[in-house]
Formats: sequence, C-alpha cells, structure tokens
Amino acid sequence: MSQKCATDYCRRTSRALCKCCNQDLCLQHIWQHKDLIIFQFNTLKREINEVNSRLNFVDIPKSTTAFREQMKQWRADSYTIIDRFYEQKCEELNQYIKEKIDDQREYINRLQKRIDEFIENEYGNQQDIHLIKLNINDFNEKIDKIEQTSFPMTISPLVIDKNLIQIRL
Repeated sequence: MSQKCATDYCRRTSRALCKCCNQDLCLQHIWQHKDLIIFQFNTLKREINEVNSRLNFVDIPKSTTAFREQMKQWRADSYTIIDRFYEQKCEELNQYIKEKIDDQREYINRLQKRIDEFIENEYGNQQDIHLIKLNINDFNEKIDKIEQTSFPMTISPLVIDKNLIQIRL
C-alpha cells in the first residue's frame, strides 16, 4: 500500500523517505526538501563567515578597557588596605615600645625612691649597692634592645589567592 506525500495539500504518492526528518515525500517535494536544506546550510555558511569576519575586527584593548579600569581600582583599593595594615602595625609597635618604656620608667622610679630612702635613712650596704648596679646594667641592656629594634615578630608573606579575581564571559 502506497503512502501519500507528507507535504500539506499534496495528493501525490510518496516515492522516498527523507532520512533527516523521517517523512514520506513525493519526488517533487523530495527535491524541494533537498533544495531547502541546502539553502539553509548555505545561509548558515554565510552567517558563520560573517561571524568570523567580525572576529577579525574585534578590538581587544577596547573590549578590555572596563575590565582594566576595574582591575586598576581593585589594585588601588588593595594598596590602601595594605597601607592601612602597615600603619596599624607600626602603631602597634609604637604602642608596644611605649608600654615597655613606661614599665621601665616605673621600675626606675621605684628604684630611685629606694636609693633616696637609703640616702635619707642612712642605711644600706654593699649588697644593696651591688643589686642596684645590676638593675642599672639590666636597664641599659633593655634600652639597647629597644634602640636596636630587635623585637620578636613574625612576618608572613602576603598570599594572594589565584581565585580572588575570576574572568567569566
């Protein structure tokens, strides 16, 4: 039993099965169908050529201008953060030194009062003098350390995560 052509309003008998769309078509419509497919492929080929031609004229520096501006701003913001961190740590160091000096000054004041008491009350001995000399030597060593800025600290390198900035299209 023969099939009719799958094209609307066609009364002819189908002569071929189109493998791309799985339709039974008459000879006239199979040729039209083939021509239509070739026409569509030719149209796609022209469109691909146009797209390829456009790619040849893409201005990469112009296309990346906004990205580069964002990167410049990110870099400036990052430098600001680093500068603030630097200033904060310098202030912490200054505060640390000030506290150490204040502690030493307080201890020196107590030692001076004690010497004043020894002088005023006329009591004290060689052992007291020896201990005071040891304290003075100890103070001088601590002041030397402060002046040489030999403070215990650990500085880790700045680590930048490579995923910090991701480029997506």
